[in-house]
Amino acid sequence: MSEKKMNRSHSKLFFLDIRVARSALAAGFLSVALGLSGHALAADGGSETPVGAAGAEQPMPGPFKPDTPLVNPPESEEVSAPPAKKVEGLGNLEKEEQALRARVEARWDALIKVDMAKVYEFATPTYRKANSLNHLNNQYAAQVQRDSIRIDSVRFEEGTPPSAKVALTLYFTTSGFGGSDPLKLDAPVTDTWVKVDGEWWYVEPR
Repeated sequence: MSEKKMNRSHSKLFFLDIRVARSALAAGFLSVALGLSGHALAADGGSETPVGAAGAEQPMPGPFKPDTPLVNPPESEEVSAPPAKKVEGLGNLEKEEQALRARVEARWDALIKVDMAKVYEFATPTYRKANSLNHLNNQYAAQVQRDSIRIDSVRFEEGTPPSAKVALTLYFTTSGFGGSDPLKLDAPVTDTWVKVDGEWWYVEPR
């Protein structure tokens, strides 16, 4: 065979190799795009036939597992809150808190209006047996002007009788210094209440 014919044959083989490489590359992109890694579609257009070494069956690919978490992962199922802790001597704590909050607000409403007879009614039976209404009036004399309150939290405590700590914020007005305008201030306050004979009573400071 002449040198020219050999060169022509080599050229044809070279271009054939390029076409084969391009076809293989295109098939690779197609398989990735269709999610067929390691598999090709059969001529019937539906079933999958393993592709690999002659006579060797290739394993089916598993589900896709990204290396990084999804940007918007599915929301987890809502976890219900644990049941409320029971306190000996008290019933349902949610209902107990509702009843107590109503008593706290009613007492402070009377205190803001300076209705001391009404305030006196919220004191524990023990306090009222030992102290008169006049004593209560003197106890609250010459104090700031109470404007409003906000209940922040309620914490029940076991004991005999069972009790509760009510944390709240008191908003009040006090006179300024040296004849200046009154000052609007607020301060944290903690009330103590006890449950006696089925009712919540305020523990007055002695």
